[in-house]
Amino acid sequence: MNGIEYWIWLQEVLGQGNNRASQILEYFGSPRTLFEASQSDQKSCGLFNQPELQKLSRPDLDSALQAEKHSRHLGHTILVPDHPDYPMRLQQLPDLPLVLYCLGELMEIDEQPAVAIVGTRKATGYGLDLAYRTGVGLARAGIPVISGCANGIDSAAHNGAMDAGGQTIGVLGCGLNTPYLMQNLPMREKIAKHGGLISEYPPDTKAFPQNFPIRNRIISALALGCLVIEAPVRSGSLITARTALEQGKDVFAVPGNVGDINCEGSNELLKSEAKPVTSVRDIAEEYTNLYAHKLDLTDADIPLNKIRLQASKPEQEKQQERYITAEELAALSQPAAKLIHILNGNAYNTDELVERAGVSLQQAQAALTELEISGLIEVKAGKRYSMVSPLNV
Repeated sequence: MNGIEYWIWLQEVLGQGNNRASQILEYFGSPRTLFEASQSDQKSCGLFNQPELQKLSRPDLDSALQAEKHSRHLGHTILVPDHPDYPMRLQQLPDLPLVLYCLGELMEIDEQPAVAIVGTRKATGYGLDLAYRTGVGLARAGIPVISGCANGIDSAAHNGAMDAGGQTIGVLGCGLNTPYLMQNLPMREKIAKHGGLISEYPPDTKAFPQNFPIRNRIISALALGCLVIEAPVRSGSLITARTALEQGKDVFAVPGNVGDINCEGSNELLKSEAKPVTSVRDIAEEYTNLYAHKLDLTDADIPLNKIRLQASKPEQEKQQERYITAEELAALSQPAAKLIHILNGNAYNTDELVERAGVSLQQAQAALTELEISGLIEVKAGKRYSMVSPLNV
């Protein structure tokens, strides 16, 4: 045994996000010491509730050993707080993750001016475009992007960073081996090659709703600051922003349309707690003192919605030579998949697509932005959309 099984066991006892985790470690020194402690010592310290004491009274490593073996078999790296690669930024948390399951690399995150980007899953087309361009802009400036791999703002930000050749970390609220949001599976695999995927949940843990607010503290803790793009008043994004404030992190927000329900929360943040952001410089200037050697602010003053996305000519030519594959189709949202089939061999404007696809204008705009970001369609004269490459399915 290598000791990791004791950390997994302690996480099974306490659950994820337990705000006494740091105290317990300080008191006992290590999970193994706690495992081997007498029941009287475990009880007299006053750090455990009754359900936890019941689990402690029946110490058993079988489940932990099985979880470790399964994770190793899947190719996951397991990081625990006494591992040299475990992020120091997480060590500071009272509810620090006791186990991190990882795919890819955390790219020495403690040395990086990383920024979290969060926002609604039900983003508008404008919000998706802005999140993607912001991911592009931050990556070009040398700032890694951290987010939660969800639909909407998260996915757009991850993809923007990767398409610009930057690094990104995705923090999941489920196990790494869980087929949550199947349309995002190709993106998750790509993230593992451009940075890392991490989760404090064992590999096959399902995506229970209560997991996501718990994982948000990791997103904010790994970053120096948190940028909110399109967040309703009641949303996980605002939970992340408030957690970031509690952790002493910077909070930024992109101003949104007044009266738009998607922007009510982010606009409210701007009234008191968040710094308004309209360009990459608004974020990067907070970190130039410590990270000047890592930052490239050449294009930092370009407004977020005008950050250039064009591919190089060889990339464009290569794209025109290929077919859109079944795998790419499977990665699309349902509205985007509808539009791509309608556009195959045709060119339509937005109104025509709304009528033919039977979707709302907002759904069509979001789907078109998704398809543009994916490089599958382009805009022709008269604002008509057409395929970049034909279907091959």
